[in-house]
Amino acid sequence: MSILQLIKRTIPFFISRILVYLIFGAISLIFLGLMLGLGILLFRWFEFASGFFIFLMVVTFFGVLGLLRFIERYFLYMVKVGHIAVVTELLRKGSVPDGKGQISYGKDQVVNNFGSANVAFVVDKIIYGAVKQIQRWLMRIGNFFNFIPGAKNIISILSKVMAVSFAMLMKQS
Repeated sequence: MSILQLIKRTIPFFISRILVYLIFGAISLIFLGLMLGLGILLFRWFEFASGFFIFLMVVTFFGVLGLLRFIERYFLYMVKVGHIAVVTELLRKGSVPDGKGQISYGKDQVVNNFGSANVAFVVDKIIYGAVKQIQRWLMRIGNFFNFIPGAKNIISILSKVMAVSFAMLMKQS
């Protein structure tokens, strides 16, 4: 089975990823509207303590936005795990079990391997953070050797190669 055939057969997972992005985008916009409305209301009611309320609103806004971002990444990772389960089944047997749709089969596989999926999520985030830290160190080294012509470009290329290598390594494991 070719890659294009595999992509065509697993379109429901691409659509579900788009839906997750749309849902969390809508939730974020609604939350932003609520925070702005509440902020204006509190500012009008308590003009004497507006600095405190602005600080409180900013901290709450970024805290909830960070939580929403984490939950979004978690849902997207679980969709990815289900997608990988379906792709594996399609490559091994040519189809998902009879009477089940791809999304249903992927969801069942995620539920059956919930512990492993959560561990994989945590390991993926730890490795992603480590790679980002190494890339930052490489860029600092590149900035240190800024006096050498082309050093920054070479460091940037090394950083990109490392990012792609680690991404490929994670996809294989």
